[in-house]
Amino acid sequence: MRQVKIIQLPGQASDKPGHRDGGKTFILTEMAADQAERFCARVAVLIAEAAGVNVQEPSSATLAEMGINFADVRVAFALTDPDLNALIWPCVKYRHKPTQPPQEIVEGENSQIEEISTRAKLRMEVLALHLNFSQAGASQPTSASSPPSTA
Repeated sequence: MRQVKIIQLPGQASDKPGHRDGGKTFILTEMAADQAERFCARVAVLIAEAAGVNVQEPSSATLAEMGINFADVRVAFALTDPDLNALIWPCVKYRHKPTQPPQEIVEGENSQIEEISTRAKLRMEVLALHLNFSQAGASQPTSASSPPSTA
């Protein structure tokens, strides 16, 4: 079963810039494994390129080893890549009313998303959903095997 995450934006909608998406609800659904694999690989390449890393030669370096900071504005810009948009937005649905089926996100003038900041937040949430970055996961203890004692 695919993971689903509900994003409820704070506040109430108003006509003031920065508040037009207040109170809106979006439903994020995890991609199929093959799509998610392509998505994550593309994200890694774009982030690395944005950080100035030569990605022509494959390596075993992790994003952390490359010094990638997910808060960096270059990452947010890399996530606007058209190839990623084709994968990101089908994962996001708008829930206008709980009694109605969620709506696919419409692009352009009739989009349900009216703020750039909302688009950026939803992109990062889709990324987190697929890379398993979550507060719950970060706070859970992990186990690692230790080498046997030679005392």
